[in-house]
Amino acid sequence: MQLTQADLQDWNSNPVTKEVFKRIAEAKAELAESTPIRDTADQTAMQASFNSGWSSGVDAVHDAFFEVQEGG
Repeated sequence: MQLTQADLQDWNSNPVTKEVFKRIAEAKAELAESTPIRDTADQTAMQASFNSGWSSGVDAVHDAFFEVQEGG
């Protein structure tokens, strides 16, 4: 099944899609402003790794969507 530009535009203009992208942006901003520092070095390393992985995953989904939207 091939996604058309009309399909993508319809999905992108959907209020639910807009809300999802808005909440992702808010969560990324909150994550960027938070500190991964915890009680121990191990906990700090685990939190920093989690934050980095979560942010990278969200960026990958975002980039994939826009790549498909641009026909790439």
